[in-house]
Amino acid sequence: MARLALMPAGAARSTWRPVGEALGTPLTPRERKVLVEILKGRGNAAIARDLAISPHTVKNHVYNIFQKTGAGSRKELYLFAVHRGR
Repeated sequence: MARLALMPAGAARSTWRPVGEALGTPLTPRERKVLVEILKGRGNAAIARDLAISPHTVKNHVYNIFQKTGAGSRKELYLFAVHRGR
């Protein structure tokens, strides 16, 4: 049975698709660190401060994470991670 991940089908709703389609490009090590902080409920400013990078860089990492996972919000990103077992 294929593992599933949350993928937005449109602007207003989401659908489930196989994980391979959801994460075609793996996250970079820095994106993984940012993802962990997002999953802790941290905001961009706090993440920037703790990782010693600019808030703009954090914003870019968050955008890339959303693109790679197909998440449309931090809530969807959390659900994606839960269903991926990360």
